Amino acid sequence: MSVSNRYLTWPPNEQGFVGYDFSPVIPPGVALANATLTIVTNTNPPLPQTDFTQQPVTIISRQCWCSIAGGAEGTDYQLRFTASDTAGHVWNRTATMLCAEHS
Repeated sequence: MSVSNRYLTWPPNEQGFVGYDFSPVIPPGVALANATLTIVTNTNPPLPQTDFTQQPVTIISRQCWCSIAGGAEGTDYQLRFTASDTAGHVWNRTATMLCAEHS
């Protein structure tokens, strides 16, 4: 599930992929060199969470993807992607995710 719309829903205890396409912000001819995903609760202040497990982030050119599993019903999370490109720039992007059954 691409998070380029910056808000998504996730069924509780589901396994799947989340990703971010950095193509609109990375200059032409530049690719991602590395990326991380941090999941925190969407509270003030954001808090660490233990509801999700995740695999290492996979990079494909200008996109990054990560397999995650878990989630607690009725909880909002922030997906915080941090990526570095081959030109040395750092790109931070955050998406909000609600954990709820799909209708």
